Amino acid sequence: MSTRSAMHVVIVDPKNYGGLALHSALTDTGAVAHVVHTFEAATRLIEGSHIDAAVVEFSTDKKTTAFLKALAERHIAVVYTSESPEASVDPRNAQRSIVTALATALARRRER
Repeated sequence: MSTRSAMHVVIVDPKNYGGLALHSALTDTGAVAHVVHTFEAATRLIEGSHIDAAVVEFSTDKKTTAFLKALAERHIAVVYTSESPEASVDPRNAQRSIVTALATALARRRER
């Protein structure tokens, strides 16, 4: 997969819950992934780069909802997480689920 056709993903990981492991799983599939620890950094990234999707821990706090609004305005797919991959019996299962969800979200978006 060329860099131009690769999926570009931002992973927002403010609690260091496994963003680097997810980054590794995504890059192993040919994606270009960026891990950031604040919504401010994530916002700068989506404003200055081509991003196809974002991985965000589900929350209704103001910073999260403001970032989600920015994603929606740019038609960027979102995959929500709800807990640390380390909380899973096998963290690789959580990573595979997120990678699959990203691929599904992007395929649906491209069908439109």
